[in-house]
Amino acid sequence: MKIAVGIVIFGNNLVFIRRKKEPFKGVLILPGGKIKDKETPENALIRKIHEETGLTVTQNELVGEFYESLIENGKVYGHEISIFLCSATGVVKSSGEIELIEVNELGSRKDDIVPSDYKMIEKALLNGERGFTHEVSVKKVDNAYTIFSEAVL
Repeated sequence: MKIAVGIVIFGNNLVFIRRKKEPFKGVLILPGGKIKDKETPENALIRKIHEETGLTVTQNELVGEFYESLIENGKVYGHEISIFLCSATGVVKSSGEIELIEVNELGSRKDDIVPSDYKMIEKALLNGERGFTHEVSVKKVDNAYTIFSEAVL
């Protein structure tokens, strides 16, 4: 499945969604979602961020690609992810799904965030990398997600 996600900077915070269904149920993920037929990754990103958070993307930059495999409850999920670094304005929807985390608090909240999403943030935002392609495999063990293999492509 092809998806677009945003590392959304909103003030001094990053925007996350607490996932309500499998996969990644109960864990914080970056906002975004499936790219529809004949939709560009950028248009999907803008649409999904607005639908999920109520925010309007004001700037975005495609920073990299991730190929993610997830093994959970005997199922294998495959995602081709276009990653954008963006800023947004507006009013965040009042929803129990949305969580804002200050950038300087990311390290202490790492265990609350899907490991592959945290890796995206680390590469693009914290390390300033651009144009990367990364492959990552994640599995759920004892109700926690962990990266069990990764490669830079």
